Amino acid sequence: MGWYFVTVCVAGRSECLGEVIINHVDLSPTGVIVEDELKRLPNRFEHIDVDAYQIMPDHVHAIVCLLDDSPHRVKFRAPGHVQRQSLAVAVNQFKGAVTKRVRRTIDPDFAWQRNYFERFIRHDRELLAIREYIVSNPLRWHFERTMGHTTPVP
Repeated sequence: MGWYFVTVCVAGRSECLGEVIINHVDLSPTGVIVEDELKRLPNRFEHIDVDAYQIMPDHVHAIVCLLDDSPHRVKFRAPGHVQRQSLAVAVNQFKGAVTKRVRRTIDPDFAWQRNYFERFIRHDRELLAIREYIVSNPLRWHFERTMGHTTPVP
């Protein structure tokens, strides 16, 4: 089993996914589509489970688990050539599904940043720290905006 901390950002860091209200995010219609597509990932990819996630106004954090019993573990053949059922394919299909739905129904100009951030989670202590970081992200939102900096990722 492999655990990954994944972050996907909206292009231009546009705050179109929702609004932080005290300690939670009130999702916009675009944010609702993002949440729906996150929940669909395990149905689309038998080797993936979404452990925890947080949709913020301009980005999404998720802990994604690649299951051991899958024949489609993340494997890289050569630089730039990703196996068909890898984490990268799942993230790109998630981004594509969201983009298609949002452009068709809400905003024809919606876009994600070109790439995404992923970090392999090496042990339980790190997994717990990242879960806490994700859950508490809305609490830090206004503080970080007023102080002009962001909290480092665990």
